[in-house]
Amino acid sequence: MAQTATQNIKRYLQFFTGEILEGEEFDKEYLTEVIQSRLQSRILSTKLIYRYDTLNKVNFHKYIDGKENLVVLVKLTNEYTLGAWT
Repeated sequence: MAQTATQNIKRYLQFFTGEILEGEEFDKEYLTEVIQSRLQSRILSTKLIYRYDTLNKVNFHKYIDGKENLVVLVKLTNEYTLGAWT
């Protein structure tokens, strides 16, 4: 049975934790499809490893250096979002 667009979007939503792409279902779906296509495998699970905290300005490299299969999303003050993955 073919999946509907709504079922596909719901499947992708489980991969995103946090507020950066909140309400951006198309972007979540696109990002997931691009990463899975480039890796030639499905994303099985995700985990939030760092979230910026204005009260605790720790260098985020402490949390991300040495991690594999990492996606970094940054929301800029002009509301644009930058993303990168390894």
